[in-house]
Amino acid sequence: LVENIARVLDTKHAWVTEYRSDLRRLKALAFWVDGELLPDFEVDIDGTPCEAVIDKARLVLYPDNIRELFPRSEKLKELGAVSYMGVPLMDFSGSILGHMAVIDDRPMAEEPKRLALFQVFAARAAAELMRIRAESEMKEREQQLRLLVASAMDATILATGAAIVN
Repeated sequence: LVENIARVLDTKHAWVTEYRSDLRRLKALAFWVDGELLPDFEVDIDGTPCEAVIDKARLVLYPDNIRELFPRSEKLKELGAVSYMGVPLMDFSGSILGHMAVIDDRPMAEEPKRLALFQVFAARAAAELMRIRAESEMKEREQQLRLLVASAMDATILATGAAIVN
């Protein structure tokens, strides 16, 4: 997904993250950097362009001068960032699950077609995050049910054994 976002929007970098609201932190699920996936990247959102995306819960575009607007962000400097576009990934209730962004080393025009394509990719990423979370919750419930059934079986065996002894 991130590779395709970067290719379709003609940007150097693209990423999809999961948002940890308790920590105000983004954890990259995939981060495409200069044609390669960057593993295990996390960032605090305070003082970054991602902060506006999360706090305002809307698409944000910084078409130029991103490093000057966010001088504390070392990652923007490291990436040679000039422009940024990000959007929150939300579930059906409006809760923010994560964030998707593209970063480029050139100015980024606010073109309606580009914004629409970005929103389509964001909808796909949000759907995938919801699926992953639902799958995880289902596995957790199955584990709890297995433990409950095992405990009930143990109790039944103990009760049956006690009845036989008496």
